[in-house]
Amino acid sequence: MVGTFRTLHRPIWDAANGVIDRALSAILGHYELEFQLNYTRGAPPVVNDPTITDTFARAVASALGDAAVVEAEPSHGGEDFSFYLDRAPGTYCRLGVASPGATEPAPPLHTSLFDIDERALAIGIRVLVHAVLQAQRELTPS
Repeated sequence: MVGTFRTLHRPIWDAANGVIDRALSAILGHYELEFQLNYTRGAPPVVNDPTITDTFARAVASALGDAAVVEAEPSHGGEDFSFYLDRAPGTYCRLGVASPGATEPAPPLHTSLFDIDERALAIGIRVLVHAVLQAQRELTPS
């Protein structure tokens, strides 16, 4: 049997191997069945730093207006950006790349159907420049 285990919370991710092992032991032990658990860790959950996230949100609002700041739904997809956040505080953001006025959802990322509206690249650069300046104002010690 093969499966995946995903969580939005780092402490749960850290404990997952033991939790899964104990759950399998409890279930299969009842039937006197043995098992071998081969647990391979993927990327940990993305956990944004609240201070950096707030600073970034203010930068987005400064660059594009308050309506551009939208909290995304959490995702259980694997994201290797989490390894960066293990090393330094940061925040993961998403840049909308659908054409303005599109009536259908954009094709999914990481598929052959994905087609970015390249005007979004300039918007992304604008946001990142504002983010650097905002962070410099708010997060640089005096």
